[in-house]
Amino acid sequence: MDCKRIPIPGSKVRIHELLFGVKKFLNIEDCSSLILIGDFNVDLALHNEPLELLIALIKQLNLKIDTNNIPTRGEAILHFEIVSTNLPI
Repeated sequence: MDCKRIPIPGSKVRIHELLFGVKKFLNIEDCSSLILIGDFNVDLALHNEPLELLIALIKQLNLKIDTNNIPTRGEAILHFEIVSTNLPI
């Protein structure tokens, strides 16, 4: 049995994997219409380490979070997209 560590959704490891995977396959600096939509498992209403990491990494990649700030489950804001800063929304 392989005991390899499986990162949990919303963890710092998964956030790194996602954004650096995108950077590996796309030239984000030249991509003016990038939209990442998915289940990131990061609550925008909680100011915690995963959110701070997500914000720091997307800034490095010239991206931003776009949201309507409407809670999606209780007080949690889980529905958002990550978009190019050049993309007019």
